[in-house]
Amino acid sequence: MTQTPSASKPAAKPKATARGRAYRGVSIEKRRAERREKLLRAGTTIFGSVGFHGTSVRAICAEAGLTERYFYESFSNSDALLSEIYELTTSQLRQLVSRAIAYRSGEPDAMAEAALTAYFEFLLDNPHSARVIMVEIMGVNPQMDAQYRRVMDDFANFLVAVFRGLHPERRHHDTRDYLLATGLIGAMVNMAMRWMLNGYREPVADVVQAARFILISVNNQLSQ
Repeated sequence: MTQTPSASKPAAKPKATARGRAYRGVSIEKRRAERREKLLRAGTTIFGSVGFHGTSVRAICAEAGLTERYFYESFSNSDALLSEIYELTTSQLRQLVSRAIAYRSGEPDAMAEAALTAYFEFLLDNPHSARVIMVEIMGVNPQMDAQYRRVMDDFANFLVAVFRGLHPERRHHDTRDYLLATGLIGAMVNMAMRWMLNGYREPVADVVQAARFILISVNNQLSQ
C-alpha cells in the first residue's frame, strides 16, 4: 500500500530573544555600539567647536545623523556624553605617551622628547578633543570636576613612576615627589592650553623643547 506523502512543515521562524533580532545580518548589540560611537564622535566635534554650554542634544544628534531616541539609548544627558568623551580621550592620550616612553626606556632626554611630542602632536591633530579635555570639561558639575582631578592625579602618579624608574637608587619622598609631579603636569597642561588658545601658532618642535627643558631640569635635580 502506497503511503500518502505528508505535507511538508513550514520552516520555523527564528525566535525573537531579549537581545533583539539581527537587521541585515548585523546584531542589535553591534548596531547599538555603532550608534554610540557616532554620538561620541559627534559630541567631540560639537563640544570642541561650539562648546558644551552652547549646544544641545538635538545638535549632537543632527551631527551624528541619529534621532534623539538613540541618544538616550546610550546616554542619560549631555553631561554623561561629555564625561565619556573625556575619559576615552585622556585614556587614549595616556596610552600614546606610555608607548612613546617605552620605545626610549632608560634614556631621560629621549623619553621626555618622545612623550612630549606624542602629547602635543595629538592636541594639534585633534583640536576638538584638545578643547574638550582642557576647556569644556571644567566647571560643568562637581562630579566632572572630581573626574578631572582624578585624571590629573593619574597622570601625576604616572610621572612619579617614570622618575622613580629612572632613579631607582634615590630615596623616595612621597609628599615631595607627588607635589612635584602635580606641578609638572599642571605646567604641561597650561603650556598646551596657551598654545591651543593661540591657534597652535608655534611649531610643535618649539613647544616640545620648551616643555622638555622643564622636565629635564627637574630630572637633573633628582639625579643629584
